[in-house]
Amino acid sequence: MDDLLSFGYYHKTCPQFESILNRKVHEWIKKDYTLAASLLRLHFHDCSVRGCDASILLNHDGSERTAQASKTLRGFEVINDIKAELEKHCPKTVSCADILTAATRDATVELGGPYWAVPYGRKDGLVSIAKEAEMVPMGHENITSLVEFFQSKGLNVLDLVVLS
Repeated sequence: MDDLLSFGYYHKTCPQFESILNRKVHEWIKKDYTLAASLLRLHFHDCSVRGCDASILLNHDGSERTAQASKTLRGFEVINDIKAELEKHCPKTVSCADILTAATRDATVELGGPYWAVPYGRKDGLVSIAKEAEMVPMGHENITSLVEFFQSKGLNVLDLVVLS
């Protein structure tokens, strides 16, 4: 049961998590609104490889972040800033995977998109392999390949259109 996601996951251990995250996302998007789309893309790349485990944030030789498919990703500094602020208030408590997921939601809302409740409790991945990131679409694929990729991730054609 401890591995299940929960809407109240940080209520006792880091009650200010969402307010800190929301404030930071607002500050960043106010400076550069294009970061909202960048965070969505960063989250998509993260979730497409090993699940939503923040493994895209790991930065070492041979990591997903160093892959050709990841070269144009942006928004790492937003997540780092949020994590640094959260560490001041709730050290070693909030996962980067939850930060990336919630920051993506809040960035979407900042630009007028829908709000959705995010359950928390994701664990950060410890494995990040560049070769695995090369399977993420880079925009050169034909429609058949894109549909097959999205379907392999449990997504549909509407998801493809919305995320394209």
